[in-house]
Amino acid sequence: MYEQRDIAFKGLNEIEGISCVKPKGALYAFPKVDVKRFNIKNDERMVLDLLKEEKILLVHGRAFNWPSADHFRLVFLPHKDDLQPAMDRVKRFFEHYSQ
Repeated sequence: MYEQRDIAFKGLNEIEGISCVKPKGALYAFPKVDVKRFNIKNDERMVLDLLKEEKILLVHGRAFNWPSADHFRLVFLPHKDDLQPAMDRVKRFFEHYSQ
């Protein structure tokens, strides 16, 4: 689990406009998204756009009663050999995304 956590943590923080605190006991990360950089008005739409484009499913932060559209939840349970390519696809998506 440490390897998966580190892959997710490193991958998320390498994306310009996304920042993440290293999880210490959870099986997920809850990164913050720069809504101005990506022009995000609706976090649910953001995760659906990612699903359509890259076939990666995240959960928008408001689904966890987060008050604003500036977070999402990424579960890092997949095997590290599957997680790294998925993180690469998340990065590719955010390199050009704008709502």
